[in-house]
Amino acid sequence: MKDLVLNMAVDVMNDRKLDDLSKYYIDDCVTHFADQRPDTHGIEGVKTNWEDVFQGFPDFMADLDHVVAEGDKICGHFTYKGTHDGEFLGMEPTNKAAKISGMTMYRFEDGKIAESWVHTDFLGLMQQLGLAPMPGEQA
Repeated sequence: MKDLVLNMAVDVMNDRKLDDLSKYYIDDCVTHFADQRPDTHGIEGVKTNWEDVFQGFPDFMADLDHVVAEGDKICGHFTYKGTHDGEFLGMEPTNKAAKISGMTMYRFEDGKIAESWVHTDFLGLMQQLGLAPMPGEQA
């Protein structure tokens, strides 16, 4: 299962092979977001999430820094980087580069991802894009 997460990080996140999602996810998978976005359902939901990221950050890249596994769950710690050159979640492009971290916990069924919980440093992203004050700055 660890190899599946590593391969998915390369194929989907870095090589943009969104048509390969069914190799990694079950058809009725669910993705939960810590940042209050609504859950997404199914492979089409996963595809839409990644299309939004790639639209906002055309040069987006992910590094899988750590992987921990226990039972039917794997947690991946990622470093994400890219330049905000397109609209992303309603934010107009800032043309600024950002580097943030995130963690995703994956639950597996039959060797594929059935459910995931996504935690991404959106405050750090907003700060680097100039859309939120850095610590110690006036709002």
